[in-house]
Amino acid sequence: MALRPYQQPHPPLWIAAHSHGAAARAGQLGDGLIIGPQVSHQDAQALVQTFRQTWQQGHSAPPSRVGAWRPILIGANPHAAVELPLRMVIWEDNEGHTRLDYRDVSQTLGPLYGIDAEVLAPLQRVVGLLQAAVQ
Repeated sequence: MALRPYQQPHPPLWIAAHSHGAAARAGQLGDGLIIGPQVSHQDAQALVQTFRQTWQQGHSAPPSRVGAWRPILIGANPHAAVELPLRMVIWEDNEGHTRLDYRDVSQTLGPLYGIDAEVLAPLQRVVGLLQAAVQ
């Protein structure tokens, strides 16, 4: 099966970095930088600076894709973190339609972990936002 990229000419290439060498490679070869949870906040700031400096050597516009992955713990019940991060898969079917599969964690966090509906309200909007994004 050959999948055509939804974004043209191709999806952005995010490169993860935990060292200055990797951040420099991301600035040279990638479209964005992602920093994992094992990197401290201070070290993450230094990696972003390395990425930006390398990026500027080959691009005229500043980088627009820099992110950090951090675990989320829910204070009401820390075991609820097993349901996070939010995960989804997007693919194109044989007829060329973009499809989305997503587990709505707002449906499991309440009943399984006793999280209040008020806390879950923002998560309940995620499904609609994701569906709108692929249409």
